[in-house]
Amino acid sequence: MPVLDHILWGDDDLDRGIAEFERLTGIRPAKAGRHPGYGTWNALASLGDGVYIEVISPDPEQPGADSGRLRQIRSLRAPGLMTFAMRSSDLDGLGARARAAGYQAGPVIDRSRRTPEGATVRWRSLFIEGHPFDRWLPFGIDWLDTPHPSTHMPAGLTLRSFTLTHPQAAALTAANRALGFELPAVEQGPPGFRATIATPKGVVDLVG
Repeated sequence: MPVLDHILWGDDDLDRGIAEFERLTGIRPAKAGRHPGYGTWNALASLGDGVYIEVISPDPEQPGADSGRLRQIRSLRAPGLMTFAMRSSDLDGLGARARAAGYQAGPVIDRSRRTPEGATVRWRSLFIEGHPFDRWLPFGIDWLDTPHPSTHMPAGLTLRSFTLTHPQAAALTAANRALGFELPAVEQGPPGFRATIATPKGVVDLVG
């Protein structure tokens, strides 16, 4: 069964995003690497229990790159939560469920990045399209034999809850269930995200 893997926080500038996250939570995400061909780079912090948060921004060393994720970041009206990923060891099965629900899925993409220490991190991802929910429907990820990022990134945070709001809450909930995602019920309202996190500064709500 797919489980929550990570939440993405988008910002136009990675160093600014790291500093703002640290100001809000008291924990400074560690830079993790660049995404070749996708035009982004990131920094990560553990949220405990196999979940982490990814601060992601346009990579100044890839000025000519273009990708869906890069366009999403640039479309944000303000820095904040922007989407999330569900972890599954069966991305092919996830793709099959998506197609059975009438969506477009795949192919499964092999991804990698180099860490600042020079190691190579590998994973696979699956994006689902052909639905009306934009970035409120997650993508799938499989870390294969790579140690999960939550095990070796800055700790001290605990995710208490993660909530979606959407004007088509019932339909989005049904779409998640069709894909096998067990998520809290989506709340009715303007499109948004809220992560409630226990931090050294107390309980903090991050939004987007």
